[in-house]
Amino acid sequence: MRRLKSAVVLSLALAVWSARAQEHHMVREAPPEIAFPEGKASVSIPFSDVGNHVVLKASVNGSKPLSLVLDTGMPMGGVLLYENDTVKALGLTYGDMRVQVGGAGGSGAPVEARVAEGVRVTLGDLELKGMRAVVMPRLAQFPGGNDGVIGAALFRSFTVRVNQDRGEVELIRPGRFTPAAGAASVPLSFAQGVPMVPAEVTMTSVGAPVPVTLVVDTGAMHAVTLNASSDARITVPANALETRLGRGVSGAVLGAVGRIAALSVGGLTFPNVVAGFPSKEHESPRGADSRNGNLGMAILRQGNVTFDYAAAKMYLERSRRYPQPFEWDMSGMVLEPAEGGGLVLAAVSGASPAEEAGLKAGDRILRLAGEAVGGDDLLRLRELLRRDGEKLAVTVQRDGESRDVTLRLRRRV
Repeated sequence: MRRLKSAVVLSLALAVWSARAQEHHMVREAPPEIAFPEGKASVSIPFSDVGNHVVLKASVNGSKPLSLVLDTGMPMGGVLLYENDTVKALGLTYGDMRVQVGGAGGSGAPVEARVAEGVRVTLGDLELKGMRAVVMPRLAQFPGGNDGVIGAALFRSFTVRVNQDRGEVELIRPGRFTPAAGAASVPLSFAQGVPMVPAEVTMTSVGAPVPVTLVVDTGAMHAVTLNASSDARITVPANALETRLGRGVSGAVLGAVGRIAALSVGGLTFPNVVAGFPSKEHESPRGADSRNGNLGMAILRQGNVTFDYAAAKMYLERSRRYPQPFEWDMSGMVLEPAEGGGLVLAAVSGASPAEEAGLKAGDRILRLAGEAVGGDDLLRLRELLRRDGEKLAVTVQRDGESRDVTLRLRRRV
């Protein structure tokens, strides 16, 4: 197994605990009061695809629009917001309770967050009243481009359809959804409020399919991660790269990345999939039940997917993106938001285009492909680093001086 470094953002895999209690327990809240447009059975909300994240525009207490990631991996029924100038301007009233927000990553301590009750969230023509807002500091190493996360508040209250072909999220009154002709019905099971589905993975071209149960995580940009310790038939490919898979609330997520022959779910088969293999200590963030692994948006965005929690069903039909090839970083640059703005090289992979061009950890990235970059651009810019054979102009700053280099990208996985 070659030792290299790269990066992909994983879902927060959030767990939220009350700071008042001696034992850690999931914070529970009452369901929101829903003001649905009269005479309508559904509401459609446009979304943006930002780095394989479904991002919705929402208003909180009548604010200007905030960008919220739609995340099945967030079991909390309220809304999670990151402290920034827009959120500070909301004038939220916080109670005495503090909560601890933990998640994927290393052994770092959970982050303390404040709680505001009675919040109103507006999505298009829909209002959710009596919501809880958990407000936490944005971690410096997290990509920007969004103001927070919303999850179970929508999935528990509606049938939620993510229509990739139309770029819309449809929120449907319970019991009013009719699956599209040809849509596959996939059973959902739940652990700690997070949905899971059955699937099959084929590790090699001559191997037999292995039945697996995977967490469904719309907040994760990867295709799939697999827990090798959960089943002896799940093996890390011999030519996999040892890597940093990403970063969660509690630190870096370490493991390996390689290709598997195929993944099948809901009647769709995806060949030659790039899969992550977290190290054993990172397979189950904060002790969460992650079964055989995690299914992310690089797979799910190739289908139009509907979540019906009440019926314990996920419906999947191919979108216009299916089939789409899977790629991994081809530059060797591990990028993170820099303090004070911009991007910094957190690490450089050995025997990679970045190392060959003389780049070093700590270099500040000023421009990529002739374009000035900031911390909020990180998710979008990663697509530039996945184009085999392309030359990429990079301007970096080191010790106060700038220099221009050219990387020739190449497939490493």
